[in-house]
Amino acid sequence: MFAWGGARPKFLYTESREDGLTHYLVKLSSKSDQYPVIRLEAACLRAAQACGIETPACRLVWYDDIGVEALSIVRFDVTPEGGRRHMVSLKTLMHAEYYYSKAYTDILYVLRKYSDDPENDSVRLFRQMLYNALIGNRDDHLRNFTLLHDDTGWRLSPGYDITPLFPLGDNEPHVLRFGLKDNTRPGANELKNLASTFGLSPARARTETERVMSSIEELRDAMALFGVPDEPAELVLGHAAAYRDRLSAKARRRPGTR
Repeated sequence: MFAWGGARPKFLYTESREDGLTHYLVKLSSKSDQYPVIRLEAACLRAAQACGIETPACRLVWYDDIGVEALSIVRFDVTPEGGRRHMVSLKTLMHAEYYYSKAYTDILYVLRKYSDDPENDSVRLFRQMLYNALIGNRDDHLRNFTLLHDDTGWRLSPGYDITPLFPLGDNEPHVLRFGLKDNTRPGANELKNLASTFGLSPARARTETERVMSSIEELRDAMALFGVPDEPAELVLGHAAAYRDRLSAKARRRPGTR
């Protein structure tokens, strides 16, 4: 079954294994891709787990009959028995017709209203927000955030569609705003204010920030694991390292210096 929506063709696939059925969403690569999109997405999904971001398992698949590489992602909206879990996007919950004007704090307020565990989901959103900034996932629109109904209630879903969008740079805008200023990556002071809005203590904010920033090494390993070519890999890793250094520069300054 084909599933339309998003920037590239997809289809749904069910695999029968000894331990039961596994359901996948399969994203196809395109000959018009300017960079290895699906390999980058696979690497970023894998490395996100080092930050405490839950992401679905994935693998690269080659289809000989059509000569196309694909990213096969385990579906988190299907139960092991084949039932469906209800999902609703943040775009729908916000009744957002023009969602490019929204902010991460808008998602936060929705989580506080609807999530069955708003405290933990707020931290999960903070991690994903910061990871998106780190790797340059600028296509962070509201349809890429979803509430998923589990056995107890509505929760923020695992992360998906997490991949860099070229060109990369501190002045390149994200779809979602981070703070009150604009849609570019937040600096140290902006991030401090955001952490407070998310309900994080200064100590917890430092811990979460360091955790996300330290995922660069896992990202490098994941790039190698999924065969991302050197040029795009170094562009993303350089972009991430520059942001890590930018955030840590203020912490390294001595009192009384500018």
